[in-house]
Amino acid sequence: MEETRESVQRRFGWKIDIMNKFRGKAIVVVINPAQARIAEDAGAAGVIPVDSITEVMVTNEGAARSTDLNTINNVMDRVVIPVIGRVRVGHVMEAKAMEFAKVTCIEENELLNPITTKYNQAFPLKFRFKDGPNGTDGYEHTVDKACIDKQPFKVPFLCGAADLGEALQQIRSGASMIRTKITT
Repeated sequence: MEETRESVQRRFGWKIDIMNKFRGKAIVVVINPAQARIAEDAGAAGVIPVDSITEVMVTNEGAARSTDLNTINNVMDRVVIPVIGRVRVGHVMEAKAMEFAKVTCIEENELLNPITTKYNQAFPLKFRFKDGPNGTDGYEHTVDKACIDKQPFKVPFLCGAADLGEALQQIRSGASMIRTKITT
């Protein structure tokens, strides 16, 4: 059954309403439910549970994975603020698992390992802005990664972007909120 234009607009509006609650507020990365409770008491707008192993692997340039769903559920049982699930770039099944776990939103995180299989349904990151100054192509941006097509998901996505081109690509793929990331 195909969705009507009105139902798509309603769902998108709902996603934006959820994400506006985070604007200008702190979202805290936590390792366990006790830290999530402390973050909630300190006034955090939301928490991102991660496995301690994940953080160690990222700092050691190892293979990092999405957070264990048991950790997500334990944190959700302990706090009332929004819980954000973190998934690898391009990993649709991890995002579906987070949606099934009923997280408030999903963060597609580039610090975790990028997509590794050719069978994962990913959305290619490619953007070209035409009609630049003096009738030339204004901007072209291509990224080696592939992100998740976020449109079919009922849960909103939070994504990082280093520049305008990457931000527009994430929005094109269905991101409801963009966070800035600093590249060196």
